[in-house]
Amino acid sequence: GALGTPSLLVYCSHMVVGRAESQFAAAVSFFSDKVAYAFQHAREKRIDMLMHYKDMRNVTSDDKKTSLSFRICKPLEHFSKDYDPTNTAHVLTIPFAKADYAGFKAKVLPLILSLSR
Repeated sequence: GALGTPSLLVYCSHMVVGRAESQFAAAVSFFSDKVAYAFQHAREKRIDMLMHYKDMRNVTSDDKKTSLSFRICKPLEHFSKDYDPTNTAHVLTIPFAKADYAGFKAKVLPLILSLSR
């Protein structure tokens, strides 16, 4: 596609942005500097997410939940009612299938941690 070839392509469900949870599973493409995925919002319909690693803060990976969580320190256009960048409880979460999590940790997490703040 226009973004290039992803380092890792997985399917994830129940992605979270603040108080909103995606309604459907979607492909999540991790590139060298960003992650792209479709978020199926209950009110807004489909929202194409493009999150640059350099904008991520408080990045954590949870081995028990096999998930990636992070914050973005600015308002998110389609999530003004769901995501408050000043509320530390509001995070973005991408949960992985157990089989995909090891690949994410090996291939992508080091990139994210090196570029995020």
